[in-house]
Amino acid sequence: MELQKWRALARGKTPPKAPDLLELEEKRALEIRYWKSESQARGDRIKELERLLTAEKEDHEAVKARMADIQSINGQLEQDAVELNLTLDHLEEENLRLGERIREVNVNAHQTMAEAAPLAAGAPQSFWTWLRKAKSSASSMAEMGRVFVHGNSPFTEGQMDKIFTEAGCDRSPDGRSARIVVVGVEGFSTAYLDGLIRGKDTPKIWTQELALAALATGDDPLVTCPLTVLRELGKVHPAITYLMQLGFEWPVLPAEQESDVLIIGSFSAEQSPLTIMGYHVGEEYPRGLARRSRLAKIYSNRLAFSADYPADRKREWGSPCTPQRLKEIALQICRNIGRNQGRKGLRLACLHWEQDLAWLKSKFYTGKADFVWPG
Repeated sequence: MELQKWRALARGKTPPKAPDLLELEEKRALEIRYWKSESQARGDRIKELERLLTAEKEDHEAVKARMADIQSINGQLEQDAVELNLTLDHLEEENLRLGERIREVNVNAHQTMAEAAPLAAGAPQSFWTWLRKAKSSASSMAEMGRVFVHGNSPFTEGQMDKIFTEAGCDRSPDGRSARIVVVGVEGFSTAYLDGLIRGKDTPKIWTQELALAALATGDDPLVTCPLTVLRELGKVHPAITYLMQLGFEWPVLPAEQESDVLIIGSFSAEQSPLTIMGYHVGEEYPRGLARRSRLAKIYSNRLAFSADYPADRKREWGSPCTPQRLKEIALQICRNIGRNQGRKGLRLACLHWEQDLAWLKSKFYTGKADFVWPG
């Protein structure tokens, strides 16, 4: 064997390897290929991880940018909220100034009324007693609708028209579109009065004294003046007496008259006129002034009912400005409180109902109605 090796070396050839060496080299070659493959796979994995890391970094940067945008938006919203609060404060200040101005106008109206008192001696003393104690509101008669003057005394029609014009009231030229008709003691037409109460939409009918009271207080005297005082006034007023002799239930409209009812088809019978006519409570309706203004309109105007509202339930609501209407409004609010008191999420709503119920009682019930107040 040794001799063959030397002979192969002499001829310049690589001597044959032993079988053990060949097997070892093959194993090493396989190991080398394996580790090369493993190294390649690890390199690919590292590249994939680097790609994922880059994507994560990009996503992180995008999230940071989005958070910055959200913070910017939140900052802007906070600034807008501050500006909105300032605007609301400004509006409230403007409202106070407007209220002061209206009260000044009302004072002037009180003075005018005092001058007119000798002319209106026919009005009962109870009316003047009530009017001296009546409080002025931040409203004005100009918000109550179009006015038509019919008849004279204590003022002429021209004088009353001038008073209403200076107060900013919208006047009806012929009485057809009037929401309020002011009648004098003399010079009225019985034919006109007949047509007035037999028409489809009978307006509110005031005496000139009541019109002056509305100018002075900013409120509808048919709502704020006690019913007993109004009836005393009606008994000594020739035009009102004539209307009552015809069966007209002054100072209110008959309960069955269609002008008291507005049918709306898109509401269900489960909804009361309070809901249909826009009275709501809770977090979205925090301002008591707006809620109570809506209640006052429901009390003093025709009602809206759903098309399938039971006819017997409609009659229970009564006519505008009557104790029956007030009682039904109060009962409905009491039912709402009873059904929802203690329920989660309705605490503020119940508080609003209780506050509005107390306001209704002080505004329209105390000293003016004699039914048992619900509660």
